[in-house]
Amino acid sequence: MMFPAGSVDAAVSREGIVMKEHYYVSISSGTIEKQRPEADYMEIEATPEELEQLQRLIVREEADDRISHFKAQIPYKSNDKEQTATDFSDDIRDLYAMIYKLGTESTKQFIRDNRLIEKLQDTDYDYPGYETSKGGG
Repeated sequence: MMFPAGSVDAAVSREGIVMKEHYYVSISSGTIEKQRPEADYMEIEATPEELEQLQRLIVREEADDRISHFKAQIPYKSNDKEQTATDFSDDIRDLYAMIYKLGTESTKQFIRDNRLIEKLQDTDYDYPGYETSKGGG
C-alpha cells in the first residue's frame, strides 16, 4: 500500500514534535504497510515527510527497474554501461540507504549483516572484459 502524498496524519507530541510511526517496507513488492506483512519486509520508523521521501524513492526505483528490464532484452548489447543501469544502481542504493537511516535496529543489522549497501557500491567489474567500465582497472 502506498500512501498518497499528504495523506498520512502526523502524530504530534505535546511539545509539537512530529512523532515517528512504524511502517514495514518491501522493496520486492514496492510497498509500505502499517501492518506487519507475512514475509519480505524491513521495519522502519518515519515521520510523514520521511515516508513521502521513501515513497518517491520506491517509485523511482520501480521505474528504473522497468526501463532497465526492457533495455536488457536487446540482444548482443551489454546493459552494464547504459545510463539506465547507472540510474538503477544509484536509485536502489539510495533506497537502501534511506531504509537504513529510518530502520529499526533489527533492520539496520539485517542490512549490515548482508552487506547490502556495500555490495551495491561494488559493481564487481574487475573481471576480464570490464577493464574500461567504471569499476574496472
